[in-house]
Amino acid sequence: MIILALIISLVLLLITTLHVYWGIGGIWPGTDQASCARAVVGFRGIDEMPSSFASFAVAACL
Repeated sequence: MIILALIISLVLLLITTLHVYWGIGGIWPGTDQASCARAVVGFRGIDEMPSSFASFAVAACL
């Protein structure tokens, strides 16, 4: 059970780190802001990532 808790904690930490990265302006997995937004958000017609505040809010909740 401890190992499962550690694995879940690690996954959540990685997701949190990714949201902080996006919050400071990171564009992975895209090559620019528009391609990153399309890849991450997954909707057509999206040309920009959510605000930094939104990314940091998700990171804080995680």
